[in-house]
Amino acid sequence: MNAAAPLRAALELRAAATPEDPFLFFRGERGHFRWWSFARCAACLAGESGARATSAGEGEAESFLERLALEGEPPLVAPLAGLLGPSPTRRDIWISHRSVEVPAQSALALYCARSGAAVLREPGERLHPELLAWARPTLLCDEAGELERLIQGFAALAPGLAPARWRRRRLARLRAVLVQGEGSGGLAARLAALGVGPGARVLPFPGSGW
Repeated sequence: MNAAAPLRAALELRAAATPEDPFLFFRGERGHFRWWSFARCAACLAGESGARATSAGEGEAESFLERLALEGEPPLVAPLAGLLGPSPTRRDIWISHRSVEVPAQSALALYCARSGAAVLREPGERLHPELLAWARPTLLCDEAGELERLIQGFAALAPGLAPARWRRRRLARLRAVLVQGEGSGGLAARLAALGVGPGARVLPFPGSGW
């Protein structure tokens, strides 16, 4: 593995500063979420024996890190960091579900490592609205149609008693929705109707051109 790989270098810097902060959340063997700290992730990529995976769930996490670490500097990281800037109040939380070969995934993962954000890894073709409600992320990224489906599914989960309050509480931390491809649909208006915080923005992922 390239010792100068950007992800590994970023994790090592974070591990030196905040070693025990969670970086990567993933599902363990029983389906419950577990997490690895910056120190554990950096040690795993360094090949330290005590930091390598010991179960199937950890194996998925290790594979995710290793595949990202093989990437060079993603060309979209710099414009992405400029677009998002630092989180104004707390650490970011981003849900990753697509293949690491998707440029947005590697760019966002490196942005998170460098900024001290956390990554929740849930691989699959689509994100489930229940996960959005549970994780309460600060960052989302996908194509407009998939984001619209996710938001609609999330809105339908609200209970009959005080649904608006339920939605607002779970969207309160959302600060940026990054849309890949053409157009943003009605996402901004839909999110505003659901009570998302005033600081949340719907933005084109760098290079999307809308």
